[in-house]
Amino acid sequence: MTIDEKNIILIDYQIPWEDSVDITFSPILKRGSVDQSYVQRCKQLFFENYNKMLIGPNVYIPHAEPSNKLKQPDIQIAVFFEPIYNPDGSPFHVMVGLVPSNTNIHVPFLLRLNDFFIKKDSIKKLLASKNPREVLSLLGGDAVEESVNSN
Repeated sequence: MTIDEKNIILIDYQIPWEDSVDITFSPILKRGSVDQSYVQRCKQLFFENYNKMLIGPNVYIPHAEPSNKLKQPDIQIAVFFEPIYNPDGSPFHVMVGLVPSNTNIHVPFLLRLNDFFIKKDSIKKLLASKNPREVLSLLGGDAVEESVNSN
């Protein structure tokens, strides 16, 4: 599992709540890491349990249990410059789409993301980013790729 610029998307237009998971998982689908049935399962679980699928304050992480049908673990970080409002009316700007591995190789990277997202100004810094490379730099730059690849 690696993370680089392809794993970051910046969305600069308004997205409805109902489309947030599809937008986040779209690059993962295009890479062939999952099929549409996995995304549908993630959507179902997320929309039923979104208030429990958090990796930081107002940072959602829709996912489902891994299966042998999944081709490879994958991750996509979506930064929404326009806020999306959950059904409770709370805004958010970041969603992390996750395709976990059966061997949990994704866990160290998720811990690193959590450490970043719990910092007070993390979302503000992401929203000031101009491109995926800047987001990677905020997350630790090349060290992100090394820490993910070493597991």
